[in-house]
This record gives sequence, structure tokens and C-alpha cells, in this order.
Amino acid sequence: MKLSKLIMILAIIILLTIGISTIIYSNYKVKDVMTLEMSTGIRFGGIGVTKDTDGLRFGMAPPGSNLSRSVKITNPYDKSIKVSIGFYGEMENMTRAEPNDLLLGPNEGKDVMFITYLPPGEEEINFTGYTKIFFLRP
Repeated sequence: MKLSKLIMILAIIILLTIGISTIIYSNYKVKDVMTLEMSTGIRFGGIGVTKDTDGLRFGMAPPGSNLSRSVKITNPYDKSIKVSIGFYGEMENMTRAEPNDLLLGPNEGKDVMFITYLPPGEEEINFTGYTKIFFLRP
């Protein structure tokens, strides 16, 4: 009986520690997160261009193509901020950002190139995903 109570108390302490650490990290380290939808696809016989501004829509292109979009990321805060970019979904392993991790001073902006590579394939297919741009306290 004593051993089960000890295990229960240790489990509660571990869960409380994890919860408090998560709250502190979320409220102290992460200043803001911006999420953008992404899409692209393979199309034979031409290139489709997309000019949407509400997401990273790369358009359509033949297999093996590299498609890119340039986005200006600006720090709206009065202190320096670190920017880190992550990719998720079907496009996670085929998309990258250059540069990916950057430090922006107050009201400073930098252009970031988002590049996606369409894999070789024999069929027309669409890919979707999303990117998260993390604004972190340095």
C-alpha cells in the first residue's frame, strides 16, 4: 500500500512539473506563432501560378521542379526577436526556408525564400501542408 501511494505521489509531481514547465515555456519563450497553409501539385503540360497572399500556394509544375515564394518577415515588436520556421503535413519533407532561423531587431524585416521540391512522379497529384513561423524571445 505504501509503495502504491509513493508511486502515485511521484506521478503527480512529474505531471505537475511537466505542466508548469509547458506553461512557463509557452508564456515566456514563445512570443507569437503565425500559421500559413501551403499547397502545390504536379501537373503535366504547363505551369500554374498562384498569387494568393493568405498562404504559401506554390502553384502547379511538372515533376522534379523547384518552386519558390519570397515572403518578407517583419518584427513588429520593440525588442529583438528570433524567428524559426517549421513545416508540417504532406509538404513537410519537400519544403525549406532560406534562411530558416534568423534574428530580427526592432521593426526590422528580412526576405525569406520558401522553396518546395516536387518529387518525380508519373501522375498528377496535389500536396498540402502548413508552415508555422515562431516568433521567439532570444
